[in-house]
Amino acid sequence: EISDDLINEATKIYKVLSNSTRIKILYFLRYQDNDASVNEIVQALGIAQPVISKQLGILRRYQLVRNHKEGTKVFYILDDPHMV
Repeated sequence: EISDDLINEATKIYKVLSNSTRIKILYFLRYQDNDASVNEIVQALGIAQPVISKQLGILRRYQLVRNHKEGTKVFYILDDPHMV
């Protein structure tokens, strides 16, 4: 039997993946050779920086992407490429 906690966690992940901008970000990151800066994601997808940043925050909160800083730039990479 599957626990309610597992079902609830799966429901949260499906909600995260129900947003087309987040899916676009995940696919963009999937096909990058390296991590990508927020600016690179903005330019590639043609979506405003505040929107991208907000969606990246949600993806990070659910451990679908991870990030690191280099100076003032923030770079993102898929946490698990097999997820896409």
